[in-house]
Amino acid sequence: MDQNNMPLTCEEKMTVWDRRVKLLNYLREHEQTTVEKLENELKVSRRTVLRDITALTQKQVRGRYGGVYLS
Repeated sequence: MDQNNMPLTCEEKMTVWDRRVKLLNYLREHEQTTVEKLENELKVSRRTVLRDITALTQKQVRGRYGGVYLS
């Protein structure tokens, strides 16, 4: 749902592929971030962020206190 609590249309929803590319680009630009910041950037749940990271790395790459980084 968007900020007005209206459901998003199919055209407005990001595909899994698009979201993961955006996640990688964000991490390349920022080098380190938190899961919470990724949740806000991608507008998805914590679990979705962690699932995407796992899918992209085949393991979770997380630091202390919820930090996320590219190795």
